[in-house]
This record gives sequence, C-alpha cells and structure tokens, in this order.
Amino acid sequence: MAFDEARIRNHFHFNELSGGILLDQGIHMIDVCNWTLKSNPLYAMGIGGRKGCLEFGNTLTNYQVIYKYPNNVNVTVQSTQLGQSFGDVCARFIGTTGIAEAHYTGGVFIKGENEWDSGVVKSADVLTPEKIATGGSLSSLDDADKNKGKSFIDSIETGRYLNQLKAGCESTLSAVLGREATNRQELVTWEEIYSSSAKIDPQLDLKQFDIKK
Repeated sequence: MAFDEARIRNHFHFNELSGGILLDQGIHMIDVCNWTLKSNPLYAMGIGGRKGCLEFGNTLTNYQVIYKYPNNVNVTVQSTQLGQSFGDVCARFIGTTGIAEAHYTGGVFIKGENEWDSGVVKSADVLTPEKIATGGSLSSLDDADKNKGKSFIDSIETGRYLNQLKAGCESTLSAVLGREATNRQELVTWEEIYSSSAKIDPQLDLKQFDIKK
C-alpha cells in the first residue's frame, strides 16, 4: 500500500496523526487526575524513550511525566504501549489518611481510615462461576456505557445539561503539556501550552484517495 495509507492504518505509531501514546491512551488517566483534583497542572517535566519501538513510526514507546498541580500536589504518569500482554491501567491516589486505587480491571477501592470497596473483583483467581452468576466481574467499566447514557438523557430531561467540551480540551492540553515537556527535556508551563499557536502538519496527501468515477 502507499506510505500515506500505511500511516493512516497505523496512526498510533505517528505523533502527527495520533499525538503519541500520552495523548492516545495516557490522556484517560490524566483526565481522571484533573477531574479528581478539580484543576489543571501548573507545569510538567518528563522523560521517555523509543526502546523496543518499530522502525515504522516516530512515537515514543514510554513516558514518565511529573505534573505539578495547585496546593503542592505531585502527580506521576507512566505510560507505555509495548509488549505482547496487557499490564494494567490504574489511577492510585496516596493521601494522608489512606490510599485509593481505580483499575480498569482489578477493582476500585479505598484502604485506610475510611475504607470502601466498589465490589469489583480484584483477581481472576476468585472469579468463580458462582461469583459471575451474581454479577461478579474483573472490569470496572461493565456499566460505564449504561451510566453515561443515563446521565446524558437525565441532563436533557432535567435541563442540567452536561457539556464536557471545556474539560476535554483541558485534559488534551494537559497531555500535550506532558508530551512537550518530555520531547524538549525541560520544564514546560501550562501558560506556555495554553497560549501556544503551534501546529503539527500531518503532511498527508488525501487527494490520492479520491474515488474517481
């Protein structure tokens, strides 16, 4: 196939098409941090690399980014898209009175002074047929689509409309902040990214895909 078609079909290997793995997948954890902390990062520092990458593409295979949030809160985001088996997607919050963890697969719970558990099974070892029959699951996302649909409809019926555009843009910029800090190997501030007019040119010739009648 043409090189441009190969790039499109494998867009996640190219920064100019997918944004790189920090925007392609790491953004979901960054979004959770912004939502939980009710703020955006003030600045970021990061390192990364292409160890284990394919020759085809230009994205990094791993990121380790430190974000500084208001109230002297530090957040570390580690993201990789390499390997033949799934590792984990997890947000861990370490507080003064306990620790909270939210896994895609493996439970959502709080340990500490105010313990709480969502009921999501933490290990496949205890996911017995009897447990499955009563609704047991390793996934924390089983009812996500149903809940999102219900919230969307409720927002329309009640007039309390859900508009996630601003939050989505801010989470995207937060991920861009981490990527740029890593690429430049220097501290980059939120103000710099927020006011930047930089653009990434995908350099795709889409006319070659026009259907000729």
